[in-house]
Amino acid sequence: MKSILISIKSKHVLDILNGDKTLELRKSVPKDFKGWVYVYCTKAKPLIIHEYYTDEIPCYEYSGSKLMEKYHAFANGKVVARFWFDEYDFIEFAPLYGYYSDIDDYRYAVNDNELKDLCLSYNDLHNYGKDNDLYAWHIKKLEAFDKPMELSEMLKVNPDVENIGAYGWAYTKEELPDYIPLTKAPQSYQFVYVKEKVNE
Repeated sequence: MKSILISIKSKHVLDILNGDKTLELRKSVPKDFKGWVYVYCTKAKPLIIHEYYTDEIPCYEYSGSKLMEKYHAFANGKVVARFWFDEYDFIEFAPLYGYYSDIDDYRYAVNDNELKDLCLSYNDLHNYGKDNDLYAWHIKKLEAFDKPMELSEMLKVNPDVENIGAYGWAYTKEELPDYIPLTKAPQSYQFVYVKEKVNE
C-alpha cells in the first residue's frame, strides 16, 4: 500500500502520541494523496522511552537519565505511529489588514486554536515558515504501535529497476526487486510502501 513516511522531532512526536498535537505543520503537501502517514521519530534528543505494560499499551516519556537510557528501548530512530491523511489547512502568509496596519504588514493567517492544535507558538510557526505559505496536515485515526517499526520495514521503489538499460547494465527487470528497504529517513517526507504488519 502506498503511504508516506514523515520525519518528526521527538518533542513533537510526544505531543502527537499524547493526543495534544492534532495538526502537523509542513512546507508542502502531497498532491492528490489520501492514505496512511507513518511517523518516524528523529534520533536527536530528547529521547523518548518506549515501555511495555501488562495491558500492552505503549508509554512514551522523556528521559534525561543515563540509567533509563541503558535499560529501556528508544523510540528515537524508529517508526512509532501512523495517522490517516485526507485533509489539510492552508496557512497563508498574507497582508494584515486593519485600522492600524498597512499593506506592508504581513502575518500568517492562523488563529489561537490552530496554534494550540499545532502545539506551537506564533514565533515557532514564523521561524519555521520564513515568510512562505504553510500547510497544517490533519492527524486522524492515530495509531501508536505496540512495537515501533524499524526504518528497514519501510520500502521504496527500487531506482535500479527504473534505470535498467540506461547504463548498459546486463540486468533484466526480473532479476531486480521492485522495492527495496529504506536505509535513510527523509528530511521531510517521502512515499513508501509498507507491508501490513501493525500491532501484531
